[in-house]
Amino acid sequence: MIRVPWDEEEMEELVEVYIRHEGKSGSDVDAELNKLSKGLNERADRLGIPHDAKFRNLNGLHMQYQNLKYVETDGKEGLSSASQLMRDVMEKRMKKK
Repeated sequence: MIRVPWDEEEMEELVEVYIRHEGKSGSDVDAELNKLSKGLNERADRLGIPHDAKFRNLNGLHMQYQNLKYVETDGKEGLSSASQLMRDVMEKRMKKK
């Protein structure tokens, strides 16, 4: 597996999906995360970022989505492995609300 660190632009896109779909059903979130996955893979191809089939796949995006939930709920829900980038992007986005 090729590990590719998230960059700020990718994280901003994921945070936007999270904010738009907060409180919606799993199938709505899945559809949006699938679109995001495809877009992030196309972006990586355009930028020449080496990656494999697991790069920004649906399962990985679900985990990142749950990390965002952890950040947003101050640790009451979600997964606790949120990165500093995720926290920074989420904080910046919440100031725009």
